[in-house]
Amino acid sequence: MKQVIKYNILLILIIVGFTACDATKNLPDGKYLVRKVELDIDDKSVNKAELSGFIRQKPNDSEFEVAVYDWSKGSHSWFKKMIGKLGKPPVIYDEREKIRSVNDMTIEMKNKGYLNADVKSSVDSIAKRVDIRYRIISNEPYSIRNYQIDISNEQVDRMLEQRNKRRTIIKSGDIFDMYKLMEEKENLSEFLRNRGYYTSTED
Repeated sequence: MKQVIKYNILLILIIVGFTACDATKNLPDGKYLVRKVELDIDDKSVNKAELSGFIRQKPNDSEFEVAVYDWSKGSHSWFKKMIGKLGKPPVIYDEREKIRSVNDMTIEMKNKGYLNADVKSSVDSIAKRVDIRYRIISNEPYSIRNYQIDISNEQVDRMLEQRNKRRTIIKSGDIFDMYKLMEEKENLSEFLRNRGYYTSTED
């Protein structure tokens, strides 16, 4: 029992010590720890959670885990290895990853119909830490004016016309969405194949 108490006290002291550590002290000159990432979108109808998935660098959950990682890295001590499981490597700011994030979010906005969306980024640095902010100005989305399918085969054309009255996911007036278009193509191909038109493709 006493041994367990001593172990717990030691563990608490180690955690307190790491909390007081500077997670950036082992960073080389010119390198910065990502402290915070923010995404602001002017259009509240845009799915912020989905776009956040295109941000390539996210900050560590805490600087404590970085300090633990630095302390235990490369050690052969079983104790350090055990405590080291609480740690994670630092997320070090990479300008190229920021640019890729901007490009990926720009493409995604276009895929969702915001063809004139403007994705900007800014970086603030202090004490070897950086805060990255992405800001999206969506501008007016493009909508579908007309939706029709041109088929030279009159029988197939009539089938698709009846099908589209009940089952199409694309409608005139909808905001352009590349993913919905791709899904509709797949649905049409499956619809035709199920009726014996096996040469039908999604193109």
